[in-house]
Amino acid sequence: MTNLASKPKSVTEPDVSGMTLDALEKLAIQQTLMLCNGNKASAARYLGISEKSIYNKMARLQLR
Repeated sequence: MTNLASKPKSVTEPDVSGMTLDALEKLAIQQTLMLCNGNKASAARYLGISEKSIYNKMARLQLR
């Protein structure tokens, strides 16, 4: 599995201080999906979660 730290940054790093865990998780999923060109299976692998988990998290966080 490829480490995200080894990839060039394509998005700016936000100031996460004061953000809720849900907001952080939503941001991580959104940015990883952007990095993976919307491919949910690839994003799940990068995030270290199952494909089912990314779909469940996206539903819970109201991501499309």
